[in-house]
Amino acid sequence: MMNTVEVKSEQRTGDELDLVIPIAVDQMAMVECESLVSPDGSLLWLQWESLSASLKDLVIERIFFVLFDVVDVDGFIELNSLKENGLRVEFEMETLEVTLEIPPKLRKLKEISLGSQRSVNSTVPVSQPSDWSGYLNVQMQGSQAYGSSAFGGRGLEMHALRLEPVLNYRNWVMEAQGTLDPEGREIWTRQSTRFIRDIPNKRTRYALGDIRPSTVAFQDPVMLTGLSINRENRMQPFRHSRPGEVH
Repeated sequence: MMNTVEVKSEQRTGDELDLVIPIAVDQMAMVECESLVSPDGSLLWLQWESLSASLKDLVIERIFFVLFDVVDVDGFIELNSLKENGLRVEFEMETLEVTLEIPPKLRKLKEISLGSQRSVNSTVPVSQPSDWSGYLNVQMQGSQAYGSSAFGGRGLEMHALRLEPVLNYRNWVMEAQGTLDPEGREIWTRQSTRFIRDIPNKRTRYALGDIRPSTVAFQDPVMLTGLSINRENRMQPFRHSRPGEVH
């Protein structure tokens, strides 16, 4: 532990010069500080209000309050008080400039974050994910018939709507597909209904339900029902690696 020394300012005579002197603080900030200089230039007092604005973010609190205690009734601190408490201070009378450096052991630690600096207001309640969510995909099928009205050209015709609703309740998902065709043999045709549960950390998907294949060669499509368990690398793509080619 470093021993700090509290010293009292030398008594001023009233003949001091009242000047505004630039102070380079720790090679990072230039402070314009009101100062009092003795006629022979051997003593210097700095206005604490101007100096403390820079020091409070640079020096440790213990040293800062020690310096505050030796400020005189007029609000000035003597240059020797800074030196006696470990700060490196140089005063050039010829140029009227002061250089002040803070040793590493007296420097306040700084935190540097490379991430987001967005602050969070703790008084505002954080919105939680909703238990329910979902969406609906709609696809429209149509055709354009060309020709004159005498040969049956009827222009643009809309045939069917393909609907794909999805409903999510606490990560349990229901998917469905169906076709709405007012001019077809069946106005509504259900094509599939599935219940899905994903396990992201295992990259696994469980699906239970049925599906009607869209096309089956030379046959009417039949409904397939069952349970599937498959690996979904898209849940964690950074863990998916393919083997290299063997030559």
